Parts: sequence; structure tokens; C-alpha cells
Amino acid sequence: MKVIIGAFSHESNDFCPNLTTRDMFEFYEGENIFPQLPVLDIFSDAEIEIIPSIYASAMSYGLVEEDTYLYYEKKILDVARANPDVDGIWMFCHGAMNVENIGSGEYRLACDLREIVSESCVISFGMDLHGNIEPDFAEKINIIRCYHTAPHTDQVDTYRRTAKALVHYLQNGYIMHAQLRKIPMIFPGEMAATTVEPFKGIISHMKEMEENDPKIMCASTFIGFAWTDAPRTSSTIVVVPSAPEYEQYCSEKADELAEFVFSKRREFAFEMLALPPAETAKTSLYDLKPPVCVTDMGDNPTAGTTGGSTVLLKEYLRINDPNKKVLIVGILDKKAFDICKTHKNGDTFKLTLGMDIDDVTRPVT
Repeated sequence: MKVIIGAFSHESNDFCPNLTTRDMFEFYEGENIFPQLPVLDIFSDAEIEIIPSIYASAMSYGLVEEDTYLYYEKKILDVARANPDVDGIWMFCHGAMNVENIGSGEYRLACDLREIVSESCVISFGMDLHGNIEPDFAEKINIIRCYHTAPHTDQVDTYRRTAKALVHYLQNGYIMHAQLRKIPMIFPGEMAATTVEPFKGIISHMKEMEENDPKIMCASTFIGFAWTDAPRTSSTIVVVPSAPEYEQYCSEKADELAEFVFSKRREFAFEMLALPPAETAKTSLYDLKPPVCVTDMGDNPTAGTTGGSTVLLKEYLRINDPNKKVLIVGILDKKAFDICKTHKNGDTFKLTLGMDIDDVTRPVT
């Protein structure tokens, strides 16, 4: 038996005004992908031949440029075309890749792969719990499992679980699909950490399903990525059966898990005080014991923003108080940075700050 392995991953923020381009991806192909994917021993121990495709991953940012997506996808598809008799495919794909003029990158890849390989080829995807999943994604992919942690600390565990599940299916000759349910709710990541309730309890419930129910191979709750502006953007439940005779059972368990998660929807909340910008500035200066740390969740570069928002800076400047002391840790603006580099410590000079590419980056002087 032989399997194709690889990774093609991006979390796309539709509210970022810039595109994610080819040069932004960390890229390896052929055997150079092996150090990036800790699953080799799982396949080699099962005496399964490993066929490498690519590893392409970029930090969260704007929509993926269409040509960039097609460039990397073609490399994966070319490997599949060169191995039409492949028994399985294992990939890591984020789940929230949104592509210019295409839509879901993961869905497009799954559909294109399935057109090349036969239905007897088992496809397994490890994914991020911030994925936005198409309603019929499980018709293309046999095994789906996402992280159980946010912040993410179980990436390797997810890779290995989905690889082991693929081996289990291949060794037993299983051909079946996961049970997927869409849930009509959307939350930003700041309201859905797995370290606090209700998501902490949801994760515990799913772990119990995976560890104590032999009929269930994997259980996942994709909370979704709120900043992908697409019809598929919402939470998703996936339950993967351990054998074909348990498909109906897992269908029922997927319904139960979806109902359980949806019943918790009003319990999701910010872990800390969350306020609009103007109120944030005033409250941080006058109502809380210093030092106060303020984070702008609307300008989180790890969720795909530019890092160039001047919104909070403007609010602090509007407060007419000569005794206020505020440290702005970072605002991205290369032009302003280059001007600063021409000066030395202690210089006082006029500076305009703000990239002026959208409403949140309008300049301040």
C-alpha cells in the first residue's frame, strides 16, 4: 500500500485589504517535507510506502491570491496524477483558507483530489478548529479531525491521530465517510478558548467520546473563523466512525454533539473585560489599577490583520490629559519606520503614522 502525504494551510481574513501571495508561504516539496510532518513512523511501521507532495503554509493574512493557490494545488494534484493507484492521502489543511475567485481552498483541493483518485482511496485531513467547513465536505473526505485546543497545543497529536486513523481504515479495507453537521453560530476566537467554559467542557465531552467509545474514531468541533466572510462560516461538528457498521450510530452521535454544542451558545463570552475603543481608552486610564494591558482584538496579526490599526492610538490622543502615560507597543507602518531610522535616540520630530489602506489605518500626525 502507499499514501500521499502533505500540507497546504492558510487562515484567510477577508477583512485584511491585502492578498496572501506565493512569497509568503513557507514551502518544501519532495522528501524535504518529511521534517515538517511528524507522521512518517506511523506509515512506515505499517509498511505503507510514503509519497511526499508539498508542505506550504503561511501566516494568517488576507485572501489567498488565485494564482498562488493554483500554483501550490497543481503540485499536489500532479503527485496524485502520477500515482493513480494510491491507497490513501493524508494532508494537513487549516480549514479557513479563502481563495480569490475560488472560495474554500480546502474544499476545492478535496474535490479536485477526489476527481483524480478513485472512491476506494481513503483521504484523511487533519485540520484547525478555526476551520469553516463546507456542508458536503465529508462527502469528499473520509476522515476529518481538528485540534482540540485553542490556543493550539495539540497540533502534533492531531497529525498523528488522523494518520493512525488512515492506517486503521487501510488495514481493514474500510471505505466510509465522517458524519458532519453544520451549527448556525459564529464566534471570534477570543470568545472560544478551550481553557475556559463552555468550550473546555465541550472538549472534555469529545475526548470522552474518543477514548471510551470504540465505535468512534474521532470527534471534532470546529468553532470556525469569524473573519472569513463566506456562507460556510459557522461552527461544524464531525464524528468519524471506527468501522462501517457504526456509521448510523455516529450519525446519531453527531446529532447529539451538535445539539449539545448549540445548547451552550449563550455561554460563550470574552475571558476578560471587552469594551468599544473609546470606552477602552478611558477605562484603562482611569478605572483600572495600573499597569493595564490593552489588546485590540480587531487588529490581531495572528488572525490575519495588517497590524497597522491606528484606532486605539487616536482614542488615547483624544483624551486631553497631560499626565496620561500610554505605551503603544507596535503599529505597522514601513514608511514611518524608515523615517524613524534616519533619526537618533532623543530626537524630536514630526511623524505621520498610518498606512492609509483602509478605515482602521488612517494616518495620525
